[in-house]
Amino acid sequence: MTMSYFDRPDRTKGQLLRLAFKELSEVRLSHPVEHQGKTLPKGSKGTIVGVYSGGDGYEVEFFKPFHAVITLGKSTIVR
Repeated sequence: MTMSYFDRPDRTKGQLLRLAFKELSEVRLSHPVEHQGKTLPKGSKGTIVGVYSGGDGYEVEFFKPFHAVITLGKSTIVR
């Protein structure tokens, strides 16, 4: 079996899980997010720089309207 970059083994069930997003994917916020007293508005574009817990969380880097690197849940981002 060949695994792609964004397939991860599920060690509890012995199956492969397909991640919703892979590293370096461009995503947008599905709703506004507060970060250090500032708000990133809905639709802000960011790049995934880290994937956690098989895709339950993502480290996303934003440059506009201000620079931020934030860990977000999968329900917070869309393509």
